[in-house]
Amino acid sequence: MSESAEMSPLVAIMDGGACAGFLISRGVCGVEAFDKDEKSLGSFPDVISAATAVTKSAAPDVAGGAP
Repeated sequence: MSESAEMSPLVAIMDGGACAGFLISRGVCGVEAFDKDEKSLGSFPDVISAATAVTKSAAPDVAGGAP
């Protein structure tokens, strides 16, 4: 397999048409999630929980912040 045909270790999580963040498989250690700015959101036991963390990090603050 040529270098150009190799898969990237990063998996982009899309929210609408924009990239919300990334996932990296850590093998038996789980999946590490990153926000769109490549800040780690932590390690998770599976892809679903890691993708949920990425999606929540991209969601606008619905609490509205401080009064």
